[in-house]
Amino acid sequence: MPTQVVVAHTVLILSVFALWWPTSAMGWVVLFLVSIVLGLWFDVLAWQALMPIVVLGAACLALARWKPKRYAMPLTIILAGIVAVVAFGLGAHLFPGFTTHTVYAGIVLSDGAAPYSKSLSFDKTIAGLLLLGLLVPRINSRGQWTHMVMRGTPYAAITVVVVLSTALFMGYVRFDPKWTTLFFPWLLLNFLTCVTEEAFFRGFIQSQLAKALVRIPRADIIALLITAVLFGLAHIAGGTQYVALATLAGVGYGWVYYKTRRIEGAILTHLALNATHFVFFSYPYLIGK
Repeated sequence: MPTQVVVAHTVLILSVFALWWPTSAMGWVVLFLVSIVLGLWFDVLAWQALMPIVVLGAACLALARWKPKRYAMPLTIILAGIVAVVAFGLGAHLFPGFTTHTVYAGIVLSDGAAPYSKSLSFDKTIAGLLLLGLLVPRINSRGQWTHMVMRGTPYAAITVVVVLSTALFMGYVRFDPKWTTLFFPWLLLNFLTCVTEEAFFRGFIQSQLAKALVRIPRADIIALLITAVLFGLAHIAGGTQYVALATLAGVGYGWVYYKTRRIEGAILTHLALNATHFVFFSYPYLIGK
């Protein structure tokens, strides 16, 4: 990729990590704004890309600060709908004005596996950044990190074992331990994917559904299962087996989120499953599956 593209994306990625910098609560905002300026300057973004960014940011802020009054339900539904549509559109690359840059393409990581490609684009990363920065609560102390890890690790481990065992049983993958230097750039890019997907599906969808269904018995579990199904369907382009596995994984991510009440638990579980898949099994899947 051209140097200017790398610089713009690097600043945006730093803004994601800055979400958890303990010394500056608004440091991510400064880096985010700088990344937008660089994106426009280096033609990574076009001006029309600003519209969905501004709309999502405003809707997230309004939903986070909305104090229920007489018309709370209709306005909450409208705001949540705007967040859902715009965030999903950004994550699915549906809005114009964003340039996609290929990091690597057509790489075969395992014998018999499908070629693997990966691209960088501002839109999906921005969706996760704004959701986490403006709407979804984040960990802000060492004690919260410790509690999340202690509470969530057993459920995360079960998720990894169950999902990958199921994929192995289905013939979707096979055991194929390997090491490649591509792992490190892959890990960074996959972390960004996990941040956005978990911020949207668990931090936003599951959380909002649980609030909406609060008067129904076991509302949290119902919200978890509905969100897992939606997460699976979002992967329908990969085929029915992928949908089934993504739904199963979504149950695991949602369970970790439910148990820890921390989006970081879901993000790290998602990343751990994907990393285990990458290192120890055929990746991304066996051809014909």
